[in-house]
Amino acid sequence: MQQDLFSQDFAPIRHTASHYVPVLQNKAGELEALRRASPDVWSHITPLINIVGPKKPRPNEVSVQISFEALRSWAKRLASAIGGRPFYLDILRLKPSTLLKSDNIEFKGRRRARRRQYVLEQFYEFAQQQRLDFVPVYRTDLGNETYTRIVRRAVTEIGRGFALRYPLLNTVSVLGPAELAIKIVSDMGEQTRNVDLILDLEYIPAEADLDFDLTQQLVSSLSDSASWRNVILLGTSIPSSMSCISEGSVGRIQRAEWALWKALRASGNPNLVFGDYGIQHPKPPAEGGPGMRANIRYTSEESTIVARGRQVLTEGKEEYRKLCRQLLRHDEYLGDDFSWGDSQIGACADGDTDPGSQNHWRAVGTSHHLAFVSGQLQSSSQESAS
Repeated sequence: MQQDLFSQDFAPIRHTASHYVPVLQNKAGELEALRRASPDVWSHITPLINIVGPKKPRPNEVSVQISFEALRSWAKRLASAIGGRPFYLDILRLKPSTLLKSDNIEFKGRRRARRRQYVLEQFYEFAQQQRLDFVPVYRTDLGNETYTRIVRRAVTEIGRGFALRYPLLNTVSVLGPAELAIKIVSDMGEQTRNVDLILDLEYIPAEADLDFDLTQQLVSSLSDSASWRNVILLGTSIPSSMSCISEGSVGRIQRAEWALWKALRASGNPNLVFGDYGIQHPKPPAEGGPGMRANIRYTSEESTIVARGRQVLTEGKEEYRKLCRQLLRHDEYLGDDFSWGDSQIGACADGDTDPGSQNHWRAVGTSHHLAFVSGQLQSSSQESAS
C-alpha cells in the first residue's frame, strides 16, 4: 500500500496561473541554460527532463547498452544544473526494459548505490543518491509490465506522487481517455490528488488544422475526470529541421502551442498549466554532421525568430557571429541584459567572445526562451487578474 510520505511543503508547481513546464533533454546546452537561469525564472518553472538514450547500439553490440558509471555521471551533471529544485523525470529514446550493461563494478565508500537490473530503475537510484527532488513520469504510450513495476516502486519509495504523461494523439487503448488515466493511477496505488496530468500534443506542424472544439473536449474530459494535482498542456511548433527558413535569412515560426493554450484557458480551463519543448523538436536532433546549418532560435511574443546561416563545415563558426549581428538589428531583440543567453548574443556580435559550437547556441536559445516564456506567463496572469 502507498505510504503517506508526502511532505506538506512539497509541491512541484506553486504558481498554477503563471507557472511553466519546459521539456528539456539532458544535453549539455540545455543543462547549461538551467544553470544560468535567474532565481526569478526558477521560481516560475518546473522542468520535465528527458534522459536521452543513444541513437543506436555501439559497434559489436546487438542492443543499446548503458553502463553503471555512465548513469552515475548523467545524474551528477543533472544535479549540478538543477540542485534541490523539483522537476519531472522521464526517458527518451530508451525502452523501459533496457537492461543495465553487465560490467564489473567495485563498490567503495559508505555511499553505495544498489545495482539495479534496468537502466531506468538504476537512474532513479542515482537521482535519489544525489538528493534530487524529482517526480517520476509514467507515459501511457509505453505501458508494459516491467515499466509499470519500475515506476510504481519508485512512486512508493520516493513519496512525491507521479506525473501521468498522456500523448493525446499517440495513445492507443480500448478504454476511453479518462477511464485509462484513472486506471493507471489506480494500478500505481496512488490517488489523483498526488498526480500531475500532462496532456502532450507533441509536435504541432504548421500545416496542421487542429479541430479546436475536439481538442477542447478531449482536454476538458481528461482534466475534469478527477481532482488532479495539476493539469499541464504540452506542445511545440518547432520542426525537426529548419529547412523552412532560407539560408542567410531571418525567418519565424508561429508558436501554435501558445495560441492554443491561451484559447483553452479562456474557454473554461483557467488552471491549465503551460508547457512546451523549449526551442527543440520533441525528438532529439541529429548530432551535427557535415550538412548542419548554423542557426540561432530566439523566442518572441507569438513566434520563434530563427536566424539561419550556412553550413558550419564550409563557413566555419564565424557564421554564428553573423547571425548574432542580424539578431541585434532585429526589432524584437530585447537587449543584452534580458538573459544570460542574450548577453552571449551581444558579446559574440561585438567580437568579445568566440562563436562557440552549436551546443553553446542551444544553451543561448534555451536561456532566452526560459526567461521570455516565464515572464510572458507572469504578465498573462496579471492581465487575467485585472
